[in-house]
Amino acid sequence: MNGEGEPLLPLGLFQDRNFALGNAGITVVGFSITAYPLASMIFYQVALGLTPTQSALLLIPMAVLTGALSPIVGKLIDRVNPRWFAVAGMLLFTLAISWTSVLMTPDTPVWMFLLPSAVQGLGMGCIFGPIANATTRNLASRQAGAGSGVFNTSRQIGSVLGAAAMAALIQARVVAESLGMVLKPKSPRPAELQFSPGARWSECRRRTGQAGAPGPQPRYC
Repeated sequence: MNGEGEPLLPLGLFQDRNFALGNAGITVVGFSITAYPLASMIFYQVALGLTPTQSALLLIPMAVLTGALSPIVGKLIDRVNPRWFAVAGMLLFTLAISWTSVLMTPDTPVWMFLLPSAVQGLGMGCIFGPIANATTRNLASRQAGAGSGVFNTSRQIGSVLGAAAMAALIQARVVAESLGMVLKPKSPRPAELQFSPGARWSECRRRTGQAGAPGPQPRYC
């Protein structure tokens, strides 16, 4: 509550369907745009052997297309329902993630990853402005500030959850691989080393031509 007895977060904002769906959507987007590049960067460096700088260069198509498309979409949403841009952007972003996951093999040429990066840029250029516009368009002017704050907070919460999820996944895989190496059964000993001491002595005497001769254990057995 603030000094005048009004809540900092009026829960009545979520009675607006567009506002509620917009915040849910931007949370998912925030989660994805944090988790997806982090996983990609790790793959580029570990599986493909790229340096951090080379890995970051694969995101150039995404950055360029997002910056070029965002102003155009911003002008169009005043004449076209922004939800169509938001839906198209999310579909393109999903396509980019799916395409990248298919390409994630050590034998894939590096340049191939530029293609889904470009698709991701097209998707992101259609996401942020239209979702923000659709989320707050029905709010009263006195609620615009609170609505904008909730919207930005939802995006940040999604980003934090995405980073935390990737960290938990990486840690889980490291622990699983480490336990697998520790618990991995030892390779069986060669057949000649599995004999009992007496059997090994007899086998050695047979190989050295002393099978029937009495005497101590051969020197080189």
